Amino acid sequence: MKELFKKENRILASCDKKTWNQSFTLSILIILLFATCAGYFFDFVYMMCDIIGSIISSSSDIALRDIVRSLPYLSSTIGCIFVLGNLHILFRNYNKDITCKRIFKHSITIIVFGTISALAPLIGLGTKVYSSLIEGSPTDLYPLDQMLTGLVLIVIGVLSVIITTKLKNEINLSLPTRGVENKKCRVIANIGKGIWLLVALFSFSATIYFFKSIDLSNGYVFYSIMLFILFILPWVYMMIYEFHYLELKEEVRKEHDFIIGLVGTIISLVSIILFFISLSLNIDGPSNVGFGLLPVDFTASINVFNIIYPLTIVTVPMVKLIQGIIYKKNK
Repeated sequence: MKELFKKENRILASCDKKTWNQSFTLSILIILLFATCAGYFFDFVYMMCDIIGSIISSSSDIALRDIVRSLPYLSSTIGCIFVLGNLHILFRNYNKDITCKRIFKHSITIIVFGTISALAPLIGLGTKVYSSLIEGSPTDLYPLDQMLTGLVLIVIGVLSVIITTKLKNEINLSLPTRGVENKKCRVIANIGKGIWLLVALFSFSATIYFFKSIDLSNGYVFYSIMLFILFILPWVYMMIYEFHYLELKEEVRKEHDFIIGLVGTIISLVSIILFFISLSLNIDGPSNVGFGLLPVDFTASINVFNIIYPLTIVTVPMVKLIQGIIYKKNK
């Protein structure tokens, strides 16, 4: 385990100051955009829950109205998440061709959703979906703020397309390569990482909102603590992966995948077991402590989120554990 924290085992240890500065700047941008996307995605989840709830309750007209009215916000959320994806691709930096190709694909998606965000408020204003460009819900300047966000997304997307096609040979970046391209199960791996990113985004906002909404005056201390821990784990795992694990040299990563996966799996399983124990002791905890934090409560008498969400937390460390076992077996 000591090898994981030795300076000489980090990729940047042998890099020059220019490379270190570029990596540091990119890391700050990723953190800032992650926090922004987390705020967007938290509201995105609740908007989608309202829409799904309307469909389930056979109120398809209300669901359609909510979709149309929420379209700028939903599109901005997706566009921002793809921008975050581009920063991660740049940070990972397999090689120039793969990096540019993936950023190009993401950038086309960013332009599409940015265009929707920019045009939907104007169309909505013309079709009386909005009474004005500033209605004040769900944000103070909605939908004007999302129209402006859409314009920013379009600019980012277009610039990214230009850079990754016409100017890629003129861009002088000194970012190190953090890992080689793994072609086996690449699609499944990318889908898994995407799902994990969404879980981490939601849990980060839920952690912040937890401090704002928590009320222990009626008890539920055990349940509240375990719920808080489950909110912390996904985004902490994500940050450790992005800014520590990927900073390690490839051989060090592979050598320690087993122990990293084992420790993460144990922490996750213990937390999940304790959470379910706390839930059994406080079966009304979700409606008292988790109100505003736990979505999808319309799907069953017991909040399904309490079952699905905890199980997602153990997936990433278990995958890393399996990778470590395979590496040791083939070594």
